[in-house]
Amino acid sequence: HGVQASFFMCGRAVERTPELAAEVVRRGHEPANHGWVWRPHADYESREAEAAGLLRSHEAIARATGVAPVGFFCRGSPSPWTRELLLAHGYRYDSNAFDDDLPYWDGAMLVLPYALDCNDMKFFHPNGFVVPEQFVAYAEAAMDQLIEEGERGVPKLLNIGFHLRICGRPARFRAVEGILRALATRREKLWVARRCDIAEAARAQI
Repeated sequence: HGVQASFFMCGRAVERTPELAAEVVRRGHEPANHGWVWRPHADYESREAEAAGLLRSHEAIARATGVAPVGFFCRGSPSPWTRELLLAHGYRYDSNAFDDDLPYWDGAMLVLPYALDCNDMKFFHPNGFVVPEQFVAYAEAAMDQLIEEGERGVPKLLNIGFHLRICGRPARFRAVEGILRALATRREKLWVARRCDIAEAARAQI
């Protein structure tokens, strides 16, 4: 489909399957840091412990892919030190935010907000998606709404989230294919981009 995306990678998983991480980058996708393991960074008891986990994951991703990650998003909440640590280690954006539909600045850190509604996690929610067509229809409605807003001069960021353990299942993979087709039919009206590219576009507007 020619769509390039951002892959948030946990360092321990990359260390165990470096060939998969390398293939992701070979196909033009962005390797972003998802922490050493899938845990809230708010659970770290000290700045030093969090820095060690962040750098351990960073190094595993860079070693496997040949690309140093510039974006970060952990499971759950960040700590009081997370953004300061990201800035200190050259990160270009943080996505641990659910409070906007546009990039914004938190001091010197660029924030690219995330969202969980247009996300395959909704297959696990009691009020969420049951069959893949529901996810496709929801994503199409979001695209069309934001296209209308963009045509009025107010463009927005739409996050569409997939997880291997969720949409990697046979029936749910139909949702991945359906959403890719929906994006393809709207390519003239949408910018389908990696988060690192969105970050650079936001920085260019300063």
